[in-house]
Amino acid sequence: MDPIREVSTHLTIDDAVAAIELASDQAVSYGLTSITEPGVIASGTMTRRWADVHAYQVAVETGRVRPRMTLMPFHTALHELDGPEGWKTFDMGVRTGLGDDRLRLGPVKVISDGSLIGRSAAVHECYCGEPDNLGVLQLSPEELREQIVAFHRAGWAVATHAIGDRAIDHVLDSVAEAPRIAPRRVRHRIEHFAIATDDQVRRCAELGIVPVPQGVFISDFGDGILEAIGPERSAGTYRMRSLLDAGMTVPGSTDSPVSDANPFVSIHDLVNRRTASGQEFAPAERVGVAEAVRAYTDGSAYAVGREGDVGTLAGACSRTSWS
Repeated sequence: MDPIREVSTHLTIDDAVAAIELASDQAVSYGLTSITEPGVIASGTMTRRWADVHAYQVAVETGRVRPRMTLMPFHTALHELDGPEGWKTFDMGVRTGLGDDRLRLGPVKVISDGSLIGRSAAVHECYCGEPDNLGVLQLSPEELREQIVAFHRAGWAVATHAIGDRAIDHVLDSVAEAPRIAPRRVRHRIEHFAIATDDQVRRCAELGIVPVPQGVFISDFGDGILEAIGPERSAGTYRMRSLLDAGMTVPGSTDSPVSDANPFVSIHDLVNRRTASGQEFAPAERVGVAEAVRAYTDGSAYAVGREGDVGTLAGACSRTSWS
């Protein structure tokens, strides 16, 4: 992907705003009124524009992006500064929540492992037919803990990409440690939370973490997941019923553009849980239609700390209104 990444760093602001407008039009056609962009201002191996946020500001100011936007900066793009009493802060002391109703900063994004369909997610048990493959950790457990604690202390919520159960364990340990070092209430997230054990579901609920699974991955990638980890482990993959039963508020997500952004496909998959070939995929994790819709309304608002402002689907007689 490096050639494409290289080209993308040389886009003009006009090009970037035009791309944002196209995405905005598609989102509105799907009925999406609020969007979380999980990775702007990336650096290192995930190079993108340095002016991502500026492009979004221009798009908002010129009316070319219509959904409300929450932006997650990659942790590699933020520079540590010495703060009071020796703890770290980041560029200008900005943190989660800065902005307004149209454009705001959300959690900081951290990548802890690889992908499930690519068999690089960090797992405790090897992939089927690959006895030496336990996936890849992007950060060591010590590095991950250091990052999560530092951002927690500086006022950021942290959204950590963790797909494999080994990666999820490291994230849970790090989030558990953060408030012991810097007591404060913050709503951290685990993006994907894919291969999750019952104990990990329990710990996630106890720690107040928001898990962010993708229902649409069931139809898009379910057959490949079954092949990669087998039906037994797949039964605990991209859960939903277990998360709700544990008392968590769970958002809807498609991880677009990895999968199409259409929320109705993801809602369908959360309810029906069948792969593209028609195989059942963790059928015990099925939820009802109302629960799946709630994930895409109240649940998604909760995931970015805005449940008091947006995300309510209310009906009166035959009228339905969105806020």
